[in-house]
Amino acid sequence: MEKVGDLGQSNGGDVESYRSLDVEDGSKTKGNNSIIECNSEVSPANVLTTLFFICVWYTFSLFLTLYNKSLLGDHMGKFPAPLLMNSFHFSMQAVLSKAITWIWYERFHKGVHITWRDYFTKVLPTALATALDINLSNASLVFISVTFATMCKSAAPIFLLVFAFAFRLETPSLKLFGIILVISCGILLTVAKDTEFEFWGFIFVMLAAVMSGFRWCMTQILLQV
Repeated sequence: MEKVGDLGQSNGGDVESYRSLDVEDGSKTKGNNSIIECNSEVSPANVLTTLFFICVWYTFSLFLTLYNKSLLGDHMGKFPAPLLMNSFHFSMQAVLSKAITWIWYERFHKGVHITWRDYFTKVLPTALATALDINLSNASLVFISVTFATMCKSAAPIFLLVFAFAFRLETPSLKLFGIILVISCGILLTVAKDTEFEFWGFIFVMLAAVMSGFRWCMTQILLQV
């Protein structure tokens, strides 16, 4: 049975509970007076569908990163307004997201109502963290290579676990601390061996990794409103 972290009280005095991210727990979760049972049988169709979407995500992410680098790099396009470019990206995301939710209306509109308190404490921080993550990542590409940025951005799971501990979404364990230690050592070796180290590029990409960990934890909380 998964452990539930209490993150505060709602206006009515009820304690808000969120499902644990701990993959080492069992297959049942208690939250919001309901029990969610995980189906232990995984069909080949679901596996193939998941792998397809993962491959599509990695493909688009790779090409988008390379495209951004070709525009923003010091020795490449030298596009002078990375934040303006990100604004166009977010605008397209908003339009496509609205189109998808409109086409599959019954699937995405299930009568969930968010209070203003939830909006300012959960939706707004998630949006700000996402914006900072993307903007800082692209800003770092002005100074550093795609390879170096990707290696440094792999530190995001460290900060994700730190925020998960802070928000009580995850239970600390020696195994998780070991994972954090291994990733940290890998990042240090990457930075130490880079021959073209750029201080500001490194700072931007590490701040982006921090924001990435924060926004995914907030997304976990937001989806359980």
